[in-house]
Amino acid sequence: MVNGDPISWRCKKQTVVALSTCEAELYAEAAAVQEVQWVRGALAELGIDAPGPSTIAGDNQSTITISKNGVKTERTKHVDVKYHFVTNAINEQQIKLQWVPTTQQQADIFTKALHQPAFVTFRKLLMSQ
Repeated sequence: MVNGDPISWRCKKQTVVALSTCEAELYAEAAAVQEVQWVRGALAELGIDAPGPSTIAGDNQSTITISKNGVKTERTKHVDVKYHFVTNAINEQQIKLQWVPTTQQQADIFTKALHQPAFVTFRKLLMSQ
């Protein structure tokens, strides 16, 4: 979002098989970081400064912890290239990760069927008046 308005979103089937929800979120997070870096570059070319790191909201606390700390365990050693890329972006202060409860995850409006109250709430948050 820029100035409170959504400028980029994407919904895509992952091309790799994840062995856990955390791993699937790591892949999605890496794709989000790539998109954020591209948008920041495009804004810079237009002369629009992006002060401070961009925030990426996620609802998987394990993924956020792994990305922030660069934790390498038996369960994550096969995905290290993806999460090291994210960890580097965090360390370079290009992005920051923020946990949000699933009930407040606005991106869900683009990726799944929602009950009407949640849909209406997210639609209002995403559409500027």
